[in-house]
Amino acid sequence: MELSNEEEQYKENYPEFPNLTSVMPTSASEQPLSTDPIQSRQPPQPKKKYVPPIIIDDPSNTAQLLKSFNELTDSKVEGKL
Repeated sequence: MELSNEEEQYKENYPEFPNLTSVMPTSASEQPLSTDPIQSRQPPQPKKKYVPPIIIDDPSNTAQLLKSFNELTDSKVEGKL
């Protein structure tokens, strides 16, 4: 099959690329994460609620009192004597 004069001129002016291959763009999950400090910052952790101290003057049975607090709160309660 012979090419027309216009097709021949086109092929001469615009030759085909011998190693031309198409590459699909990478998906968002494959792209590297940004190292921008604003984006890489973690969300702030929720602040712990301030619990004021409980002051008991002259406790008669400190060990039993701490044990009762531990049972009521289901956690370890610390105390200063």
